[in-house]
Amino acid sequence: MVNSMLTLRAEASTVVSVDCQQKILSIVSDSDTLVPRAAKFVQAARILGVPVVRVEQNPSRLGPTVPQLAEAMGEVEPIGKMTFSLFRTAETEKAVKTAAAGRGKQLVLFGVEAHVCVLQSALDALSLGYDVFVLADLCSSVKPADWDFAMRRMCQAGVVVTTAQTAGFELLSSADNPCFKEAQSYLKQL
Repeated sequence: MVNSMLTLRAEASTVVSVDCQQKILSIVSDSDTLVPRAAKFVQAARILGVPVVRVEQNPSRLGPTVPQLAEAMGEVEPIGKMTFSLFRTAETEKAVKTAAAGRGKQLVLFGVEAHVCVLQSALDALSLGYDVFVLADLCSSVKPADWDFAMRRMCQAGVVVTTAQTAGFELLSSADNPCFKEAQSYLKQL
């Protein structure tokens, strides 16, 4: 049986949504496709039993997570932060540690902006010993060049940069999975 840190496993993973709030999404490129795709990924992850953490940047100013994604997350309560890295705020760091407790140290991150909050969270997660996977197609920035350099920098640092569909099928792992049909219905739309 493969037990690679480079392959996502549902039982070892935690998904983190970073700052998917309307005021931020309204100014980044491709948010019109990012949001519905992120919702589908989250739905598939939840079907597979992967916990989801919902982090929001300065929610009193930037508002809540966009409705379509918040709905996909179900009862997952948002945790606010003022720091760019979610690992520099006690409440958000604790939420991730609690969700990941007893599961393993694989974190799957997506959100905005790629070169600020996602990048800083990914780098801090690496320094804390997590295996970090960033879903490039579910991340965005105002300027495409910032997104590009953020992905490059994360790769150079040791983050696994991948796509939502690739990550989703790794979490699913097999067509024998009892959740295959239900999860696949979301994953094939990514």
